[in-house]
Amino acid sequence: KGLVVDDRESVSVSEALVGVVFATALDGPPQHVRVVWEVFPADGSEAVVEAGARGQRAARKLTPASPELIWENEMGLAVPELVGLPEVPETAAWWRAPWLPILCWGLALVGLVIAIFVRKGGARNSVAILAVILGSAGLGLKLSPAPPISVTTEQADEISYALLRNIYHAFDYRRESDIYDVLAQSAEGDLLSQIYLEVQRSLQVENQGGARVRVTDLDLRKCELAGPSDLENAFIANCEWVAVGTVTHWGHTHDRVNRYRARLTIGPRDGNWRLLGLALESEERI
Repeated sequence: KGLVVDDRESVSVSEALVGVVFATALDGPPQHVRVVWEVFPADGSEAVVEAGARGQRAARKLTPASPELIWENEMGLAVPELVGLPEVPETAAWWRAPWLPILCWGLALVGLVIAIFVRKGGARNSVAILAVILGSAGLGLKLSPAPPISVTTEQADEISYALLRNIYHAFDYRRESDIYDVLAQSAEGDLLSQIYLEVQRSLQVENQGGARVRVTDLDLRKCELAGPSDLENAFIANCEWVAVGTVTHWGHTHDRVNRYRARLTIGPRDGNWRLLGLALESEERI
């Protein structure tokens, strides 16, 4: 479960452990890290300094005369790429184009003008009647409700997994602006702040000096369709998933596993799948 922090009011010097965390924002894992250690015992004896990532650690005995440690990224660590999303099915047709209402109103207006100002029948009256009919029919097509989006259980599972995985991936970054940029590729604008705060809270390790869990794997245990959403062109899925991650604090790294249950509202926006709503029902550490 990790190191238990001593909450006594005072701790003797012989028992004390002081931890310092330095974090910096990078676009990706560095190729090498150079550390110059300047804190040594008063008698000038050596200090053991360790640096590295999981599975690739380096420890050195440093002295005031030789205080430098260099860590090399020999395993080619890199920021994972976003998981690809299935294509959105083509539900829009030409009769739902944004310019259609303007054309329809124009046809209807032309027909009315011709009918009013042309007193006698003939070809012009026929044109007027035809224009009114076409304009009214076009408006009827445009104003009719769009059919609800239809996805299979397998498609909902694939879409939900990709969106959730990409949301966690956003928190591989440190800068808030970078996190929001990646989140915006998976969630609708109004939901970004809610997701940012909820995920940030769930990944933060309490009483551990600001340490944060980095999710390395996600297992979508269950994804059940719950029918269409009240939102236009969207569906609801009841999902359960397990997020597996690592946290490094107090000089060591260990695993962290959490299970979540939530109700997801998903739909296409600007030609891509987006998370439109998130109602977290339960969260537990396992």
